[in-house]
Amino acid sequence: MQQDSVAAIIPLFNGARWISSCLESVFAQTHPPSEIIVVDDGSTDNGAQPVEALARQDRRICLLRKANGGQSSARNAGARASRSKLIAFLDQDDLWHPRHVEALIGPFHANPKLGWSFSDADAMDENGTVFQKQLLHIRSLNHDRSSIIECLSRDMCILPSATVISRDAFDAVNGFDERLSGYEDDDLFMRLLTAGYSNQFVDEPLLQWRFHGDRSSYTARMVASRMTFFRKLQTSYPDLSSVYAMRFAMSFLSDLTRNTAPTDRRAIALAGVELALPHIAPAKRVIVRAALHALRASPVAAATLFRVAKPLRRLLQKPQPKLGDGR
Repeated sequence: MQQDSVAAIIPLFNGARWISSCLESVFAQTHPPSEIIVVDDGSTDNGAQPVEALARQDRRICLLRKANGGQSSARNAGARASRSKLIAFLDQDDLWHPRHVEALIGPFHANPKLGWSFSDADAMDENGTVFQKQLLHIRSLNHDRSSIIECLSRDMCILPSATVISRDAFDAVNGFDERLSGYEDDDLFMRLLTAGYSNQFVDEPLLQWRFHGDRSSYTARMVASRMTFFRKLQTSYPDLSSVYAMRFAMSFLSDLTRNTAPTDRRAIALAGVELALPHIAPAKRVIVRAALHALRASPVAAATLFRVAKPLRRLLQKPQPKLGDGR
């Protein structure tokens, strides 16, 4: 098995609209993957048909079929079926830059014990038009992912489709948590970091990340997954709850500001804010509790106020004083 062998793993669920262009971006790689594993996660459309046709022409392509278990389950199934030293995940609606694999395996040549590499990404709409370049630069993120404290205090913003991961590291932490259908990426990379694996940022937009109305981030399942992840962090990092509680409270409050949020999602978001409240610094806790009461009393009016009150949101999201590295 070659040191730079790469398995491209693509979860497929009702992705007939996207899968052909997704695979085209894999075929266009300057460093071709050794394996291309597409995992049909119980689709009810005909998205698997073009994959089957291509598999008859390209021996690298393997189509796996399984009952629906979610994206984490599909990714894990693809990883288990692969043989390569490196794993590159790609969501069905995203596209790789032609140099994606070549650029992201580079850091492994310099450090064979590296856990993962990751890159910047451009955002595109559902028609494939790029509307925002270099998302991580726009968000002014610190690309050093070595501090547990920093990574707990905000979303890690490492897209699975923008990474290459050592299969030894992936297997060592048991892959994605299949209970999570959202935040499974933060959870994986936090566990890799806690296990002592290093990472390296490649400062190029090597992915086109598609934004559209079907993304899982808009579902009650996503909100429930955030709750599961928060509870998991409480178990893994109980002494650092003050570092990440505000981050989760603000996300749950944001869910409550959506006027169209269905009842089940609102109920989970309300429970999430209540769960985070005791771990927030007292001065900020008063403000969060007041916002929560307002949203309960008059959701439409309070939601409008919350969205326009940018100074308040900046105050609430201002990081806590650093406590030192928790590793």
